[in-house]
Formats: sequence, C-alpha cells, structure tokens
Amino acid sequence: MTREVVVCAGESSGDALGAGLVRELAGHADDLHFSGMGGERMRAAGVDTRIDVEELAVVGLVDVLVNYPRLRRLFRRMCDHLETTRPALLVLVDYVEFNLRLAAHAKRLGIPVLFYVSPQLWAWRSGRIRRIRRYVDAMAVLFPFETAIYERAGVPVRYVGNPLVDHVQAPEPPLRERLGVAPDTRVIGLLPGSRGGELKRHWPLLLETARRLHHRHPDLRFAVTPPPVSPRSADPDV
Repeated sequence: MTREVVVCAGESSGDALGAGLVRELAGHADDLHFSGMGGERMRAAGVDTRIDVEELAVVGLVDVLVNYPRLRRLFRRMCDHLETTRPALLVLVDYVEFNLRLAAHAKRLGIPVLFYVSPQLWAWRSGRIRRIRRYVDAMAVLFPFETAIYERAGVPVRYVGNPLVDHVQAPEPPLRERLGVAPDTRVIGLLPGSRGGELKRHWPLLLETARRLHHRHPDLRFAVTPPPVSPRSADPDV
C-alpha cells in the first residue's frame, strides 16, 4: 500500500532542500508517493507538485498585501489537498508564515507535521516558537545550536546538518584561475537573491554599490551568482 507524503516548499532554496529530503526518504522506503508544492528540483525528485514556487514568490510586507488574495487561494488549494489525500506525513520546508498556517490546518486533521529548516528564532520574533510547539510534531534543523532552542521549549528536534556541506566544493580549476583573477586581487561576491522580486529590487543597488567601490578602489573585482544579469545591466568589472 502506498503512503502519501505531502512536501511544501515556497521558494527556490526550499525547493532545493525539499528535493534532497525527498530523495533521501525515497531511498529508505519504496512505498512512498510525494505530492505538494515546489519547483523544478522537487519535480525532478519525483514530487507531484500541485503549486509551483513561482506562484508563491513574494518579497516584503507590501508584496504580501498586494498578492494576498492569490496567496489565500493557493493556501486553500493546499488545505483541500490535505483533506483529500490525508497524508501519512506533512513536511514543511521553511516558508514560515504560510507553512505554519498549513501546520495548524494539518493538526486539526490529525496529520503529523515535520518542519524542516528552523525560522531564525534567535534573531527575531522568538515568540513564534509557541505556534511551532502547538502545531508541529517535530523539527529538523540545519544548525547544531538550534536544538537547544527547541529542547527548552519542549519541541521534539533533531539536528540533520546543512546539505550545502555535501554540495559546495572547491571548483576545479580554482575559481580565480577560471575568472582570470590574480591570487592577491580582492574579490567581492554580489548575491542579489533568487526570486524575481529580489533581483528587480536588489540588483540595481548592488551594481551601483559595486561601481562606487570600484571607483574608490580600482583593484577590486566583483563576482555575481546566477541567475545571470541582463547584458544591458552588466558591468565589465563584474
């Protein structure tokens, strides 16, 4: 008999984490069927995605308010999916505000909830742990110091490590060699984000910052992470 596992990620980083988790679970049990919300990586891992992360991409309070009717419809769609499938497990990957509301609905349905990736309770809005304790059955956290936070609150927790450790490796040949940058040249990484709204807002600011820094310190070089920038906005020193 097939057991249903619903996995919900709301952004690109969660899509990558969710895909890794699904592959790990599938490797330990061959009777699992995965569905939920995610992106290309989760689909490639075998998840039947009912909502794509692109539909959930919002940045900041204003963006949330503008898109609230759409987000509410998507939330209702996931609630309906939980009611229809009654999964053996609901796995929520980051995307805290949306997913904690989904956890509350799952709790009312008697569905066990695993929350993967802790919100930054140590940095801001620590009171959210009360909602987590009420609606989440177990936490899987990326950093070892996070376990103590949940243990003190009486929330079952396990440190599972950060998947980046398994994927980030020194490039061959070394990155400086590939970029044609001397070993003693100072290089600054520009990380504008992965969502469309983030790129639209952050990239012009980062690019202007890079130009000003380069004007003051001509020896500086800059590197940007994918997705690639438009040729019209590219800078020869990036």
